[in-house]
Amino acid sequence: MVSTELKLLECGSLPKPGPIGRLVRLAFGILSLYYIFGLWTIRYDLLAETGSIRSLVWNGILPTLFLISYVVNIGFSRAWKKWPAFVGLGIAIIAGMYGYMQTGHYETLVLRLKLTEPLMAHSGF
Repeated sequence: MVSTELKLLECGSLPKPGPIGRLVRLAFGILSLYYIFGLWTIRYDLLAETGSIRSLVWNGILPTLFLISYVVNIGFSRAWKKWPAFVGLGIAIIAGMYGYMQTGHYETLVLRLKLTEPLMAHSGF
């Protein structure tokens, strides 16, 4: 994994991105908005007819686990390294195990609520 070593000494201490960096950020922002729009369209029906969680939800988990550490570390100005990702993954595993013990299948409403909690919190639900 990439290092999350932060040295945020003062505001504006990070160098501004160059033209390629700006294009990458723009592309990532557009893809993120497209993904959120897709989640918004299925927000009330995240479980498929077969009872499994839709693949659109699963497609956002891996990038989230990679980015959550940066968001939390920069947001709180702390150097917690990869611990936020490990805590989030641990909570998702516990939710999946709880659902498996209750229903015999790990893709349940409990895991769905854990995975979509950040989306619903940021969209006002």
